[in-house]
Amino acid sequence: MPEQDTNNIGDISLSDISLKLKLLFKFLKSKWLAILLASISGGIIGIAYAWMQKPSYSAVISFSMEEDKSSVGGLAGLASQFGLDLGGVGGTFSGENILVFMESNRMIQATLLAKGNIGGKEETLLNGYLEITEMDKAFKKADLKEIRDLRFPENLTLEKYSRLQDSVMVKVVEDIRKNIIKTAKPESRLNYYTLTCKSSNEDFSTNFCNQLVKQVISFYTDTKTKRSSKIVDLLQKRADSLKLAYDNALLGRAELSDANLNSAFQTPVVAIQRKQTDITVLATAYGELLKNLEIAKFNMLKDAPLIQIIDTPMQPLEKKKLSRLLVGLLLGFAFGIISVFRLAFKYAIKKTTH
Repeated sequence: MPEQDTNNIGDISLSDISLKLKLLFKFLKSKWLAILLASISGGIIGIAYAWMQKPSYSAVISFSMEEDKSSVGGLAGLASQFGLDLGGVGGTFSGENILVFMESNRMIQATLLAKGNIGGKEETLLNGYLEITEMDKAFKKADLKEIRDLRFPENLTLEKYSRLQDSVMVKVVEDIRKNIIKTAKPESRLNYYTLTCKSSNEDFSTNFCNQLVKQVISFYTDTKTKRSSKIVDLLQKRADSLKLAYDNALLGRAELSDANLNSAFQTPVVAIQRKQTDITVLATAYGELLKNLEIAKFNMLKDAPLIQIIDTPMQPLEKKKLSRLLVGLLLGFAFGIISVFRLAFKYAIKKTTH
């Protein structure tokens, strides 16, 4: 008998639920016009939003990099012979770390201060960015006179920036790092890299992409070469010093020979022989040093990475813009679903309170 009551309770519950769902569906069906209007409103909003959005232009540049790491050990050994410690040669400045440099503050700032042709006007990329993002207009409408008068002259270096100019530069750099540039290494086995710059201005995307790669390659190559050039500079100074001592020894021997023409006196002969010994020693040392100097110069050339640009961005760039139809359909569907849930919630509250 208790078992039969349980089944009856279950039947009553299922029937009750089914009835409530039917009533809810009937209620929603009666509100079809409100749901339709909500969907149409969402569709119109979506179409308007997509219409107002600016198109984006993506500039892509690709390059490969080869490094001769065999010269690193030779340079370190050569440096130690002359008391110079190069530290960890090649560690930080090697391989795909070049992608990290592209996103560094220093490289982005240097790129922003470089000039480019944007809309037929030659200007710094920083001023170009402020124009296309309309930040310059926002400055002019500010309440504070200091902000209204804010400018970024082309001949002004970062060291001379005011605190306010530094703040703007920090904001611009952060936005570019997050929203404009994207670095990648498509194939992990190959030293092949890509940089993509996406903005609402075709000229800015192209110029920023080219300038950033140019700045990074220049900095990267100079840094790698600077390490090995220390050895070349040191050997060159030693060679110049030995050459001067060798020339002085030759001159000293000639002066002694001219001043002591009488070979009967042995003391002058000893002095001349000493000079000759100095000349021989200096000549040998100078010859060895010249050989090491040429090796160091050769290693410096090998130490410089070979960076080859493969593809550069060409205008017209690929234009991307939100599809008005797709955005309209998505927002229309979303507004319709929200309207259904809203009406269902109001219906449930109403039934609960009555």
